[in-house]
Amino acid sequence: MTDITNLVEWCRENGGFCSDQLKLETGPSGSTGYAVSDIKSTSKLLSCPRNLVMDYSKASALWEGDQKPFESSPVIAIRLFLSYQKVLGHNSAWAPYIRVLPDTFDTPLYFDEDDMKLLEGTNMYGEVELRRQAWMEEWQDAVKSLPENLDKTQFTWDLYLWASTVLTSRSFPSALVLRQDEKESYPVLVPLVDSLNHKPLTSITWTATDEGFEISTNNNIAASKEVFNNYGPKGNEELLMGYGFCIENNEFDVVTLRLRPPPGSAELKGSGGLFRLSMEDPIPNSLFMFYAEVCANAYEKQLLQNNRVSRRCELATLVALRHSVTAKVDAIINCDQYRVISAPTERQRFAMIYIDRQKKILLNTAKTIADRLEDEDLGINVETIFKDLEFAPFTNAVSNVFLMTDANSVRDMQFEDEFLLFFLCYLSLVPNSHDGWIKIMHELYDKEVDEELALNFESLYEHSLPAFTNSHSRIFDDRFTCNLLAWASLVVDGETVDFGGRVCLVMSSYVSEPICAAQEQLL
Repeated sequence: MTDITNLVEWCRENGGFCSDQLKLETGPSGSTGYAVSDIKSTSKLLSCPRNLVMDYSKASALWEGDQKPFESSPVIAIRLFLSYQKVLGHNSAWAPYIRVLPDTFDTPLYFDEDDMKLLEGTNMYGEVELRRQAWMEEWQDAVKSLPENLDKTQFTWDLYLWASTVLTSRSFPSALVLRQDEKESYPVLVPLVDSLNHKPLTSITWTATDEGFEISTNNNIAASKEVFNNYGPKGNEELLMGYGFCIENNEFDVVTLRLRPPPGSAELKGSGGLFRLSMEDPIPNSLFMFYAEVCANAYEKQLLQNNRVSRRCELATLVALRHSVTAKVDAIINCDQYRVISAPTERQRFAMIYIDRQKKILLNTAKTIADRLEDEDLGINVETIFKDLEFAPFTNAVSNVFLMTDANSVRDMQFEDEFLLFFLCYLSLVPNSHDGWIKIMHELYDKEVDEELALNFESLYEHSLPAFTNSHSRIFDDRFTCNLLAWASLVVDGETVDFGGRVCLVMSSYVSEPICAAQEQLL
């Protein structure tokens, strides 16, 4: 008998089931099922008796007596137990199952140096080595715990890697298979039932019974068609890392951003700094909230406690998001020279599917941000100040005193910060259309001005005061002080957004849209 036929007979002899309408075949990468004849909806396809399920109760039998070294980490015990069955070969009670398992896999831990170059710039590139290091350290400690009657030299790193990959690519959750509490769940192996390939959205029913675990189809399957299982809504990163394949145009694909939450923000985010972007949700609310707190000034943080955001904070959040997303896109694109392959292997083809989809999601997020920023009034900057006739007295004063006649000359002289400081002082000294906002700025920031801060602006004040007062004394009168410059500096620090070298004062109040509403506009 072939290995797969032997597996079916072994399971049947122990109380398992394989539909006569289902034909199983094996290849280098695993097994596949096809419909021999039409299979009707609700038909049972496969089942495995509970006594053949490779769970912790079986694995712990490696250790005699009361020894249970991996009771809190049952997956390690199962990896060692599976390794032991591989060492036993035909003497293993699970030999029919072990023989149908692939000898190698297409997961990135099996990639060679050229294959790994393809992944440079992606999240997975670093994750592969982290997983390898974690599993290797786990293996080194786990082997030491094996019973003394076993030859530990047989439990090599390659064997442990194989067993670990079998678990990631073929396991089911024990909470479902064994009807355990979800908190105690760990991966278990279910021979025969794990023989079908994955297809997203396939309607399948998994059922745990007192006798074992079975799967049934919820759809009619025509003769000669492949019969699929459904591993769940998994993106290509998870599929490639755990199973060794990817799906083109995977609708469950995501790009993961790993960020460090701001101090004291755990109760606000609840994400631990892990965020997932998708085509359908290019900027998740949790990610927007994360960056909103990062970008918020002291007064905006108070708004966030009530789930509200100022327009300045919203714009700063979008700019910060754009920076992170652009950095990730650039990191991938900068490594594209490694991806020009005329005849890619299967591993390389899957890697390219993963990478191309990652870029597509990131570029979609970047476009969403760009569209949102393009639709916004970004506030007042050096250009708009020079163009607005209302501010002509101020720009004339700057032109006369500092010989700067337009935005380019201000930036050429690296004078943008000082220009905005003087502009805010000007708005405080003369009636203008922004009086309401200036009043709020004084209410918020006047109390933060102290003697030490004011001293930082003494040199600038002493340098500019004579020129301003001599030529524009009706504007820059005795109300123009070091303290006023210090106040202006606080406003610039707290109320501007840098749009890629273009610093804008966002003159918004602190009563704005709820964050959820801002997100609706964003999307």
